Amino acid sequence: VFAWLGDLSPALCDTDVALADPPYGQGFAERLVERYLLEPFAKALWVEHAVRDPVPEAPGLRQRRYGDTTLSHLQIEP
Repeated sequence: VFAWLGDLSPALCDTDVALADPPYGQGFAERLVERYLLEPFAKALWVEHAVRDPVPEAPGLRQRRYGDTTLSHLQIEP
């Protein structure tokens, strides 16, 4: 996913929803959310990650926990 993100133009992508389920415990979820906060590459981002894998706090961040898994959702304002 990071190679794909490196190829994106600086402008907002046409993508409506980006779904990600990166490997747990390697910091990928945090890096992905940080990248999204700097430059949104979709209108909404959904990331599945371990509860123990932190993601940055952000306005509008919504999370739902399922056992040891968290689903984090961010959306740019229309």
